[in-house]
Amino acid sequence: MTSFKKKSDPLPELDFIHLDFLTDFFRGFESSFSFSLFDSEGKYVYISPLFAQFLGEKSSHLLGFEIERLGTEKETSKFWDELKKSLNSGTIWNGEVFRKHKNGNQLCTYTTIVPLNSVLEFGRLYLELHQDITQYDHLKWQIEQQKQVILMSARFNLIGQILGGVTHEINNTLIIILGTAKYFKLSAEKGELNLDSISKGSDKIMGAALRIAKTLKIVKTFMRQTAVDSERFFSVQNLFSDLNLFIGARIKNHGIHFEIQELKNDCLVEGRGDEISFALLNLIMNSDSAVNGTQEPWIKVNCKQHDGWIVFQIIDSRHEISENIKKSMVNPLMKTEPDVDFNLKLSFSVIQDIIKRHCGQFYVESGTVGTIFSLRIPIRK
Repeated sequence: MTSFKKKSDPLPELDFIHLDFLTDFFRGFESSFSFSLFDSEGKYVYISPLFAQFLGEKSSHLLGFEIERLGTEKETSKFWDELKKSLNSGTIWNGEVFRKHKNGNQLCTYTTIVPLNSVLEFGRLYLELHQDITQYDHLKWQIEQQKQVILMSARFNLIGQILGGVTHEINNTLIIILGTAKYFKLSAEKGELNLDSISKGSDKIMGAALRIAKTLKIVKTFMRQTAVDSERFFSVQNLFSDLNLFIGARIKNHGIHFEIQELKNDCLVEGRGDEISFALLNLIMNSDSAVNGTQEPWIKVNCKQHDGWIVFQIIDSRHEISENIKKSMVNPLMKTEPDVDFNLKLSFSVIQDIIKRHCGQFYVESGTVGTIFSLRIPIRK
């Protein structure tokens, strides 16, 4: 484990005279601040009463403890190594440190550590300033839990909407299978069944069965939880093919012109293709709801590759969208005006979460060519 650097010149040992002088200096701050001092060995030489009280201990009981002992199992050896490396460079360190109260309760402090060089002509000391943020940390955890519930609700909300499209797709495919089977049966009864018709009919049945299998595979993918797996690459062409299979027929059945413009050359992108598909599906279905019933509605999906980035665009026939919708894209979980549908905010939450994990950007533009929603992610993270 990384240790603290010592000065190369021999220095006198810390003794009680030095500490008395130092503690007298800091005593004026004891009633207002929670702080402590540790030496170049990483051992505490002074604990303020407020910090000791915070831990449910007496100051005298903690003297000589190494700084790691006042942390918890959440702080790994790597955490302490990086902290000491930062301090050895002479820079101030700031961050959250979890502590354990004497009664076993877990606490959290926002800690600032300041290297004090050549204090009173003896070795380097480190001043720790502690701010209790236990309640804030718990609140942050609660907000994160609520956010995950909202994101999961949005996920199931979208799945519920697209299941209707899946049912329609499977029904159409089953008609092909049943029609071919009926043809076989009638031909056999008439004695007109031959190898050529069997071969062609079998190809239809196999193609239809594979189409159903692929559709169900996509549904299964979207039903998975959003836990991040190990990073992998996905094909843009395969992604667009799945999109068209999954939602193309639904959009066209609404009387909306739907077009997907693929890349001329396929591109492998680092990340989770199922999550990007999910984000694009959200945007396509939002556009479907917005332009459905308008005059000459259309939706286009395209993809551009530029300077190490891949940009997916959903373009629809709207010439403008409200400022509140634009604000909801930036802060989807914040309270907005009533003209922003709650389901729309949920879908924006899902997209923001996905794009953030892919180190990308999500933005919108409006103009004479329509409204353009863009997802921009790096090809390589």
